[in-house]
Amino acid sequence: MLYWASLSVLMASLSAASDPLFAGRIDDAQKSKSMLNLGILFRTKPAIPDLQQTANFKSQERRPCPKTTLSTNKMQMWRDYEGYEKSSGEPTSASASSFLLNHQPSTSHSYTLPITMAPQKLKIAAAGLGRMGKRHAINFLNRTPRAELVAAFTPDPTEMAWAKVNLEPHGVKLYDDYQKMIEQEGLQAVVIGTATSVHAEEAIQAMQKDLHVLCEKPLSTSIEVCRQVVAEAKKRPHLKVMCGFSRRFDDSYRDAFSKTQQGAIGRPTIIRSQTCDKHDPSGFFVEYAAWSGGVFVDMSVHDIDLTLWFFGDEVIPKSVSAHGVRAVQPDLGKYNDYDNAVGIVEFWGGKIAYYYCSRMMAHGQEDTTEVIGTEGKLTVNGNPQSNLVNYYHSGGITREVPAHYYGRFEMAFVQEANEFAEACLDNKPLPLKLTNAVRAVEIGAALQEALVSGKQIRFDEIGRRIEEPKL
Repeated sequence: MLYWASLSVLMASLSAASDPLFAGRIDDAQKSKSMLNLGILFRTKPAIPDLQQTANFKSQERRPCPKTTLSTNKMQMWRDYEGYEKSSGEPTSASASSFLLNHQPSTSHSYTLPITMAPQKLKIAAAGLGRMGKRHAINFLNRTPRAELVAAFTPDPTEMAWAKVNLEPHGVKLYDDYQKMIEQEGLQAVVIGTATSVHAEEAIQAMQKDLHVLCEKPLSTSIEVCRQVVAEAKKRPHLKVMCGFSRRFDDSYRDAFSKTQQGAIGRPTIIRSQTCDKHDPSGFFVEYAAWSGGVFVDMSVHDIDLTLWFFGDEVIPKSVSAHGVRAVQPDLGKYNDYDNAVGIVEFWGGKIAYYYCSRMMAHGQEDTTEVIGTEGKLTVNGNPQSNLVNYYHSGGITREVPAHYYGRFEMAFVQEANEFAEACLDNKPLPLKLTNAVRAVEIGAALQEALVSGKQIRFDEIGRRIEEPKL
């Protein structure tokens, strides 16, 4: 059997003997007993020859891959060494060194091998460094190997101070002007985590600069504005434009979806899903309600997206109704919003979705989904917990739960960042359609309207709203 580690050193040595590019390397190749033994022990299979390391080649992104010409006498020696190896048994560092010192090439032709380039990285900028923006920035900076965070934007002085400590020392250029940031030379993509009210505007501006876009949900609280984002994306099919519904990147939800696709529960018929935040007495969510679009657009939009995933993209609502209360944050009334709400969506074709959203959980984050089918049921996160530790004590058994949504979905956000970078660099399809982001807002907005008005909203079989007859 041919041992690639030995041959890697063999080729490096041969190249050193005859090519100026490899001058001064032959001693290293001839004296690499420890490398040979290590390679043989683990049977490693590095690139042959490892020209990038041997030549100390500095990769140049976006340039044609350079090539180097090696004489075929070395390739012939390679083949001869394989025969030598077979005749002498298992190769050792001594046999390889002996062959290198004594064997002479027998032919002289040319053979061209490409130099391996360093992997290209997606040069991405972060827009917004608030609650979610910080997390996106850190994920692309430290947890996405195929991406490089090169810029960040925020108009907020407090966020800028954070960026100067956490981003700028790593070479990230900081801006207080979004337009200037998206004009940065070499920029390829932007992740948008600013206020919901400017998501769509910033996404469209980025696309007009020929940038890929990962936008936090929702695209907008306005259905028409959401559609403008989709229309702009259709003009530039070469760009990857994705609205980040993080639960689609969660391992547990993906496993549940896979099981439904395999028919494990028969035909999915009922979905019961909730997004419940830990109570925040600071008043943050009261002020946030001024632009969030309401609890169904801001919170249940995740559960609505899951419904479109599990039931199928083409399901059409038949009726929408909702009810809510202000249990712990009465000031939400000035924005026509609620801290607890329940919504029911009946779909054409015999399917129902039940949503519960809350901002008053005392114990922590509790995001749970049940998919009930004709032959079984799947539950995701039915018993929320931060880890696998149960505390047994005189009062019973207790376990900790995540304090906030990021504690539950942190790795989903990391996976989202990595899959987005991969799609941009390798021109792979995105894992979800941009049009689904519009449909999720359409259903969420209908639920919010039903919540505020107290009326049921109906739709025909092609999704057109049916106005109730006036008496």
